[in-house]
Amino acid sequence: MKAEISPLMLQNFAIAKSECEFIPPQDNTQTTVKLYDTAINIDFDVKINETKSNFLVFMNLVVNEEKKEGYYINTECFAAFNFDSLTILNDTDKQNLIFSGVNMCITSLRGFIANITSYMLADKYVLPMINTAALLKAKQQEKKEPQK
Repeated sequence: MKAEISPLMLQNFAIAKSECEFIPPQDNTQTTVKLYDTAINIDFDVKINETKSNFLVFMNLVVNEEKKEGYYINTECFAAFNFDSLTILNDTDKQNLIFSGVNMCITSLRGFIANITSYMLADKYVLPMINTAALLKAKQQEKKEPQK
C-alpha cells in the first residue's frame, strides 16, 4: 500500500529541559520498583501564527511529581510544525492536524524518556499510552474557565 504524505510537516523537535532521577525504595529488602504506579501530568500550549500556516507546541511532562520510589521525570519540549502550502485545508482540517502535532510530541517524548532511562538503574521506562482526546478536552475546558 502506498503511503500518502501528510500535509502536516514537522520542522523541529527539541528538548528544552530534562530531569530524570531514580528514587530507590525505602525498604532495603524490596528488589523491584513499580514503575507504572505513578501519576503522569502533561501540560501543553499551542501557538498558531497569524496566517495559520504554522504552529508551535510547547509541552511539559512530569512523571512521579511526588518523587515516590521509581523514576522522577520532568521534561519540557517544543515542536515546530507547518502545513503544506500546496494543500488546501479548512479550519477543521488544521485543528485535526494540530491534534496530531500534540500526539507527535507525546510520542517523541516517549522515545526520549525510554532512551534516557535505559541507561539507569531500574528497567527502561516506557511512557504509557496517553488518551490525547481526553487531554485536549481538559485543555479546552481549562481555557474556558476564568483565570483566578
